[in-house]
Amino acid sequence: MGAISGRYACAELDGGSNLLETRKWTISKTINDITYASCETGDYKSRPSGGRLDVTGTIEGVFDPDNPIITQIDVGDVQRMNFYHDTRTGGTYHAMSIKILKIDLEADIEEGEVQPWTMDWGIVVDADNEEPEWDQTVAGS
Repeated sequence: MGAISGRYACAELDGGSNLLETRKWTISKTINDITYASCETGDYKSRPSGGRLDVTGTIEGVFDPDNPIITQIDVGDVQRMNFYHDTRTGGTYHAMSIKILKIDLEADIEEGEVQPWTMDWGIVVDADNEEPEWDQTVAGS
């Protein structure tokens, strides 16, 4: 299978409710990069194996005055989310618990553009929130 369009992508609250007017999502999976130098590393720094994983991202959408984003989810909320590459049967998604860190609302008075919002989030893994489930398959209906 080749590349796919983002046409069928979405960000969904656990339980099946889409974040309304979502236009884009990103996921960034990183590991802390610990470096050190010692008498054994010569003129170079070294990196030990291992490290702690982190997952952060953004969700972007457009403002809907009938259902504002902060009535759907707000800063400080922890929510299980499904990030779909393709919502159709056989498509893939990633499921994880996230904490909303920041929500930006914007209005362009001069140009009159559609009003966007952007949400920054970080993963939550603790006793109440399980680890991410990567590359899940959308079941048939």
